[in-house]
Amino acid sequence: MIQFQLAQKSTKPAKIAVLGQSGAGKTLASLLLAKGLTNKGKVLVFDTENGRASLKEGHPLLEGWQFYHYPIAPEKASGKVALEVVQEAVAQSFDCVIIDSCSHLWDHVIETKEKLGGSWTYWAAAKEPYYTFIRKGVISSPIHIILTLRTEIKYEQQVNETSGKKEVVKLGLSPVAEKNLQYEIDFVFNIIDRFHRTLCEKQEGDLFSTTTPFVIEESHGVLISQWLKSGAVDPVLEKKRLFINRIKELISNIEDESKYISIVPDVSLLEDMTIEELTSIGKQLKSL
Repeated sequence: MIQFQLAQKSTKPAKIAVLGQSGAGKTLASLLLAKGLTNKGKVLVFDTENGRASLKEGHPLLEGWQFYHYPIAPEKASGKVALEVVQEAVAQSFDCVIIDSCSHLWDHVIETKEKLGGSWTYWAAAKEPYYTFIRKGVISSPIHIILTLRTEIKYEQQVNETSGKKEVVKLGLSPVAEKNLQYEIDFVFNIIDRFHRTLCEKQEGDLFSTTTPFVIEESHGVLISQWLKSGAVDPVLEKKRLFINRIKELISNIEDESKYISIVPDVSLLEDMTIEELTSIGKQLKSL
């Protein structure tokens, strides 16, 4: 007889994707998430971006914490290599691996298919190492995995209903990755502009705003860790985070810095303020 048990929430590692165009700030955002997620633990960046992740070492927002770095040339990045890196990181007791950028793994799939002949019949062979990495290196990995994904403008050929002629239509930004990858991810963050404002497009739980942009911080990684461990988020911490994000949004919409500098001389000080103080600041900014 099959024995069934009542469901219980168990601790599991997070699977996160950070999307954005080139230069959007995906690497720093991923490091901040990893820093909070692991409580300043042991984090490895598998860097396929010509070693650029190393430039984040010593960044003020990463003060008091260092990460490990494994750079590789973009053309050598593949699902097979990524899986080997993750498995070795697990063996060496890392808490989290950041794949920066996972888009290069998909680029490798496209290039492999072209080398094999370019026909759709070669898709299965070209994609197998990539799918194996997603299954074993991401979904089944016993540690936290963060993937950065480059977004690019996607076009599609469609028939114009009026003229009946085919025309190229701009569909918007789309991640360079296998189309179903995001279904395997717990949290998907999309950095939408050069000010690093972000929207959470997918999440387990109800931790982040899906409509009000925010800038990714270490505290967001802490929230995910807290939710994974207990299923509950400190309501005071969550309320403070929402107030702070709202204040930062208000500031970003004020072009003249002199108008708000006396109210918020340093945004880093917001973290140490009480909810009452944050409420007062929000009201003052709204009145400007």
